[in-house]
Amino acid sequence: MLFCESNAVTATGLFREHYQRADIRIGSNVFLGARVTVLPGSVIEDGAVVAAHAVVRGHLPGGWVYGGVPARPLHRVDGARPPSSSS
Repeated sequence: MLFCESNAVTATGLFREHYQRADIRIGSNVFLGARVTVLPGSVIEDGAVVAAHAVVRGHLPGGWVYGGVPARPLHRVDGARPPSSSS
């Protein structure tokens, strides 16, 4: 399926729908894995890495590796782990 502005094109035809529209911003030296989805209004800062199949929603600070649905920090690009949410 391909989304273009406010339409979706599938193998069986064109559907006119209303989808949220907003700019996205992707910084320099950003790596997006295969089939990453970046939702409208999202910002990915310089040097971020987003793992395959992740869904980016909102703001991702640079220098981190992200993965999951929604994308969350897994570890810093330099290998440091994010703070534990259980402490």
